[in-house]
Amino acid sequence: MIRILLAALLSVVPLAHQAASSRTRVSCLTDKPVARWSLPPALREISGLTITDGGRLLAHNDEVSRVVELDRASGKVVKSFRLGRSLMRGDFEAITVVGARLFLVTSSGVLYQAREGKDGDAVPFSALQTDAGAICEVEGLSHDPAAGALLFLCKTATRTSLKGTVTVL
Repeated sequence: MIRILLAALLSVVPLAHQAASSRTRVSCLTDKPVARWSLPPALREISGLTITDGGRLLAHNDEVSRVVELDRASGKVVKSFRLGRSLMRGDFEAITVVGARLFLVTSSGVLYQAREGKDGDAVPFSALQTDAGAICEVEGLSHDPAAGALLFLCKTATRTSLKGTVTVL
């Protein structure tokens, strides 16, 4: 069973151990990139990234249910697989891995669960229509191991009480 947590973060604050400096959580955006790759045209619109427990980098495009493993040093495609027999189209926004389970979520809050496939595989999946789409447009997905929960990051809140906040479900 998936538990949904709600929190509102009102501002970005300095990290506790860096309170005396001007460095904030978003200062990494101004630092030198860890890597820069030229990706093939099929990956021109990566919408989500996640790191597996084994340190492998998985990504997916925005409009289709295709998942790729990228080599972290070169950016080359190691393998790709898809959810379902035929490539599903949708507004896929984020990906995360919890143990052996892989999750994709759409902007309307449909949560897809599957196992990682081998190169060229079409893997079976299950889909769950969550209530997240009624609350907001989903843009991100993460796992909170301490709570045993998946976290949905909202892009645009549809509820008036959540307008002007960063909302995590």
